Amino acid sequence: MSTPVQVVQPSPPVHYTFQVDLSIGGSTPNYQVLNGDFHLPANTMPPVFYPGDTIQFTFIGRPVDEVILYARPLEPSEEPAPFTDDTWEIAIQDEYVLTIGKRRGYWSFTIAGIYAAKISSQYPAVSMPFLVDPEAKVGTGSN
Repeated sequence: MSTPVQVVQPSPPVHYTFQVDLSIGGSTPNYQVLNGDFHLPANTMPPVFYPGDTIQFTFIGRPVDEVILYARPLEPSEEPAPFTDDTWEIAIQDEYVLTIGKRRGYWSFTIAGIYAAKISSQYPAVSMPFLVDPEAKVGTGSN
C-alpha cells in the first residue's frame, strides 16, 4: 500500500496573469503566463497550481467577445473542476480572475472566444473565432 503524497503549498498563494496575445490574429493564438517574479516562455504553463492561487485572464491586441473557459480532467482527478466555484464552464472577459480550489488532478482548460479582426481599412471589423488549450496540474497532479 502506498503512502499518500504530501502537498507542499507555497505561502502565500501565487497570482498569475494568463495573457492571450491576439495581436497577430489567427485561430490558435499564443499565450504567456506572467507573474511579478517571472515570465514563462510562450505557451508554457507553471508546473503546478495550488489551492488559493489566482489566474487573471487578459487579452491583448484585439477586443474579445463571448469568451468561455471549459475545464476537463486529463486523468482520474477529484471531481468536479478545480476552481473554487466547482464549475466546468465559465464565461470570462478581460481581467477576469479565477481562484484555484482544493481539487487535485491533471486538467485541461480550453478558452474559446471571438475577437474583432480588421481585414481592411475599407471594411468593418469581422468576428473571428479563437481557441487556446493549455494543460495544468492542480495540487500534486494525482489523487
